[in-house]
Amino acid sequence: MPEDLSALKPLYSLMFRMGSTLDLQHELSALVEELRKALSPFAIAVFMYDDQRENLLLEVQEGLPISHKLELPVGKDPLEWVRHKLGGMPTFGIPIVAEGQLLGSVIISTPISEPQLSAQLWLGQVMVNYAAPVLLNLRRYKELEKLVERRTEELRRRNELLKTLNRIGQTISSMLNENELIEYLGREIGSLLDPSNLSISLYRPETQEVEVVFYLDDGLRQEGFKFPFGKGLMSYVIKAKKPLLTSDYLLECRKLGVEPIGKPARSWLGVPIMSKGEVLGCISVWHYIKPDAFSQMDLEMLFSLASQTAIALENARLYEDAHRKAMEFSMLYEIGLATASTLDLEKLLTTLYEEISKVFNISTFYIGLLDESGRNVHLPLLADKGKRLPSMTLPLKEAGLGGWVIKTGQSLLIRDTLKEMDSLPVKPVQLGEIPHAWIGVPLKIRRQVLGVISIQNYAPHSFNEHHLKLLEAVANQAAIAIENARLFKKLKGEA
Repeated sequence: MPEDLSALKPLYSLMFRMGSTLDLQHELSALVEELRKALSPFAIAVFMYDDQRENLLLEVQEGLPISHKLELPVGKDPLEWVRHKLGGMPTFGIPIVAEGQLLGSVIISTPISEPQLSAQLWLGQVMVNYAAPVLLNLRRYKELEKLVERRTEELRRRNELLKTLNRIGQTISSMLNENELIEYLGREIGSLLDPSNLSISLYRPETQEVEVVFYLDDGLRQEGFKFPFGKGLMSYVIKAKKPLLTSDYLLECRKLGVEPIGKPARSWLGVPIMSKGEVLGCISVWHYIKPDAFSQMDLEMLFSLASQTAIALENARLYEDAHRKAMEFSMLYEIGLATASTLDLEKLLTTLYEEISKVFNISTFYIGLLDESGRNVHLPLLADKGKRLPSMTLPLKEAGLGGWVIKTGQSLLIRDTLKEMDSLPVKPVQLGEIPHAWIGVPLKIRRQVLGVISIQNYAPHSFNEHHLKLLEAVANQAAIAIENARLFKKLKGEA
């Protein structure tokens, strides 16, 4: 670290400039400009990897004897290439790495020799490390743009196809809310088949359950419910991926070795809701008395309707998925702006909480920071059910799951606390109601753990691997900013 703190001015300037636009050239130019102020080099070149074309692109450069963009094969060393172009002048490279991904390299040629060179290398590495998450977010934004374009085009093509289908298909194709679609479909099936008993079920592979989301029994609408996958003929239809029509429900269960559920029916008809070879659920109708209540024609009609339903469900889920990804990018972008524009720790932590709350379904949230002694965890931000709670400090050894994350530097995902209690690495610290779903990720700069971010929910299975990786991305982005804010606060105190 430079002894003269004025040498850090380009770093602070970079913090304010990076992340202000979504233009790669603008962000790289800002990085090169601040590196030039900090290091006074002969030349600077920034190479970025292009995964699709498998090469290195010379995006920005100053001082090289070329006037055009350049592409290098991935196997060619950009450091040696720049050194050759400069006639063997002293040159060093700094990799651009974020979240374990090598995004490119910054090549710098400088006339300075030891011992000043070591300080310059340190400052250059810090500046590039700060820029790396911003550049990674830019790459993700471009990928998200392409994904949304592809999904939008896919939705357009599907909607064109749905225009040729019957009235029900046309109506459900315009519904982008899954619950509304199910409700409409249930009513329409009732008017077509006139059954007194009807269910629309969705398969939940993550919990190995079947969820009945629309249920009509003896003509009366009933509350939905869940049951373990494997029970009842609905599970058989989902597993076999084919329709089933029987005039004797109990006999069919015995023949197939399936445990019956609910009140025994006489005749039963079920069809899978399938999309691209994957079963999304099942539509079933039954009659308690008539043995031949349904015909082959009913089966074909219901199967056709199930196919249209699958397309509509996929459309709704694609829309929700695109919307979710847009919300996630917005969160990362806003956090990126905050990390680049403030050194106020309280303001930074509040922004993290507010942006994370927009994307994650959380009941409890906290940020824990390890103190200088390394023996205590301070919780400057703790919230439960949307309300901020007073900050608190716990000994690290009594900090429960969050303490384990800090000590090990490892992330932790718990889908159902009660079911996984015996396999947890440490016993959770109970500050109130026990959360059923829990995620904790370390705030880490390289190998140094600064603290932990934890999100929790009182409902089990609220989080999955995607949520874990997304929160890790937030933590990687936030860790540098938190450390900078703490250093800034310390420097102000010493001034």
